[in-house]
Parts: sequence; C-alpha cells; structure tokens
Amino acid sequence: MLQKRKWNILKWDKMDPKSYEKAVDKAARIIKEILNSGLRIKLDLDYKEAPTKRQLVENDIKNYNGFVSAYTRNGIKYNDIIKAAGLTPNHEIGIWDWLNVDTAANKLLKILNLPFKNKKSLRDFLKLKYNEAPTRDQLKKFGYSKFIHALKKKNIKYSDIIKKAGLEINKESGKWDILDFNSAKKIFLNIINSPFREKETLRKFLNLGKNEAPSTKQLRKYGYRDFILALYRNGISYIELIESLGLIPHRKDIEQDIGYNIHWILELIFLQFAKTKDCFAFYEFFPNIVESEVRIDNAIIRKGSFIENIESKQRIITISKKIKIINVEYYSGSDQDTIMQKCRKGYQSEERFLIIVLLSTNKSNIKTPHNIRYMNNVKILNAIEFSWFMGYDKSYLKRYLDAIKLAREAHYDKVMRNKLRKLAINSKVAIKSNFNHRKKKLENFFNKNEEEIN
Repeated sequence: MLQKRKWNILKWDKMDPKSYEKAVDKAARIIKEILNSGLRIKLDLDYKEAPTKRQLVENDIKNYNGFVSAYTRNGIKYNDIIKAAGLTPNHEIGIWDWLNVDTAANKLLKILNLPFKNKKSLRDFLKLKYNEAPTRDQLKKFGYSKFIHALKKKNIKYSDIIKKAGLEINKESGKWDILDFNSAKKIFLNIINSPFREKETLRKFLNLGKNEAPSTKQLRKYGYRDFILALYRNGISYIELIESLGLIPHRKDIEQDIGYNIHWILELIFLQFAKTKDCFAFYEFFPNIVESEVRIDNAIIRKGSFIENIESKQRIITISKKIKIINVEYYSGSDQDTIMQKCRKGYQSEERFLIIVLLSTNKSNIKTPHNIRYMNNVKILNAIEFSWFMGYDKSYLKRYLDAIKLAREAHYDKVMRNKLRKLAINSKVAIKSNFNHRKKKLENFFNKNEEEIN
C-alpha cells in the first residue's frame, strides 16, 4: 500500500492534457534519477541512451521499485517519458532472435513491398526490377541498418538471403567485384574527373588541390561506398593506390591504413609467442559470442600454462581470480573518445579482462576511463609495458619493437608505409594458414567446457 501511494505523483486527469504532460515530466525526472543512481553504468549505456522497459524491470533499483508498473497503470507511454528526458531508445534485447535464412528472406521481401516515401514500395523508389535485390548499403541508407547488423551478428550471408528470396544481385552491388590494382587506378581517376552534379567534377566540387586526393569518407558520402568496399574485398590499399598516382592522401586515411597493417603484424607475434608458452591464443573473434557484433584483436585463455608462464612472471597487472580470458585491443591513435568506445564494446566483464595497448605513446600510468562497466577489469598500457606484461624476449621482442617503430615512422614516410604494408600482408597469410582453427576452439571453451580446447 505504501508503495502505491509513493507513485501517486504519476496520476493525471484524463480530461486535462496538460496534467498528462506534467505527469510525463515527473516520470522523466524519475528515470534520470534511476540512471544516475547506477543503472547507466551497470547497463553500459551512453549518456543519451535510455534503458528498455525490460531492463528497468530486471534491474530494480532501490527506492524505485514499481516504477514501470506505476507509469503503465497510469496510462503513461514509455516513449513519451524517454523523449521528455532527452533520451533515445535503446535497442530491444532479443528483437532478432527469430532470424534465420528463411525468416530473413521473408523479411527482405516484406521490406521491398512496403510503401516508401510517396512511392508504392521501396522497390519502386529504388527502381529495382521485380526479381532484383537492393544492396546492403541501400537498406542501411533507407532505415534498415538494424536488420543488416542483425544478419552480421547471426553470421547470415546476405547472398544466401537473396537466393532464398528468389532475387538476383543488384547490378550496383557487384559492379566492382572483379578489381585489380591497375583497373582500380583507372576507375578512381574516372570517379574524380567525371562530371559531378551538373557541370563540376568531383575534384572541383570537393575543392581539392592539384595533388590532393579525396578521403575515403568523402567518397563514401558522395556515392562511391561500393568502390571503397571493393578495394577492401580485393586486398587493394587505398593509400597505396593514391600514392601510386602521385597524389597526397588524407591524414585520417593514412592513420587507418597504418592501424590496419600494424594489427596483423602484432596479432601474429602474439599468437606465435603464446604458442611457445603452451597457451591458447586467438585473433579477431567475437568476445561475447552470443551478443557482440564487434571483434577483439587478440585473446588468451587464462588457465594453468598462461598463469605459470606469463602472468606469474610479470608485475604490470593484477588479475582477479574470476578472470577466464584476457582480451587485447591495439590502438594506434590517442583519441580519448575512441578509447572510451573500446571500453564499451563488451570486451570486459566479470570473467573477461581487457588490455588496451596504445601504440603511439610512451606515456605510462594511463588512467582507465570512468563510468564504464567492470572498470577494475580494464588496463591501458603503452607498447613497451605490454611487451613486459607478455614477457616478449629475444626474436619476439625485436620483431615487436621493430614493428612499433615502423608504424610510428609510417605516419611521415611513404617508404615506411610500403614496408609496413608488405610485412602486414605476410603476417596475414601466416595467421590465416596457421591459426584460423583457434576460433572454433574458443567457441568450444565458452559453450562447453575448458577440456574441449585441450
């Protein structure tokens, strides 16, 4: 009875619309209080992100028990509450649990036939033939990005869905599929020098200097996302392509290219060294197999051999006994927002420890961001500190330090960028040839038991 009286503040007069607005405002203040009392950190929500109703019910906060029942009983819409609180809806947990190739194919056909922007259907808006499928980018662009992300999360191939739905690949989707370096150069020159938006070329439209190249971000923005993706699929470096034409690439593209290449090199060193210590190490896997859409760079299972041969011989990190796996994320930049994002991807948990390795700094005692879940299970190290943690020695330490030095020099030197790229290609081949099977063993570790990986 006392609990019900507590929520009388949410009552409103159904004959007076203004009283509804006042009740919504009161509920909005309450949900902010709930978030600030610890729920935001517990659920790892962004500052403007609202919890779902299910999350509110399952995570009752002291002094706020019964809030969901109270606003529901009083006829207050949850969407009105989060809007008044200045929040955005959180992605509903389990919303895509039903998804498989058959149901996804039916969903795609339904999407195509729904009315869209004053047109009879999305199919008509995109001017697709009856048996022609939209591209993934088109679906993302016109409001179905969550559907595409769900497919990726469940490892459902878009091509399988198209086939099941009786559709054919959109010609725009596959026009860059067969691409070599020389043809890519010709296509790129055609893109920047062809008429764009009536009379201007894309080069003039972007106001580029004589030797200046557009960024990949600009190409994506102005209709050439498929070309950038095709370069990636065919193993063609955009930076190498640009520099072969005597053009100067954008700084952000250089940083991304270096980051991509150094990852393969460091991941290989990690895997090979762990093997010499009789440890089970992995690369580029989903740290939370059930939920996560993102992948960690390296990981190592915390069992006897790791504790004995690596953990016990270092003094850099103290690791809780509850931890079962160590996740490692390399970062070649220093942006604090990016570091915060890495701490919010589910890489750390009660049983997972996250190490972020900053490759571009020698600064030590780097503080872990606040307002993240499992803060005590996150540690930020510079490149040297990480080598101490792992215990890299002899040839492994030399290769590791040489790679770090090469990556730092590549920011300013084209020759070093090319050298780094070649080393990355060789490292990628070595990983794909010798370590791919580790991913399946990791799934066994999570889904069955530790003996499965022995």
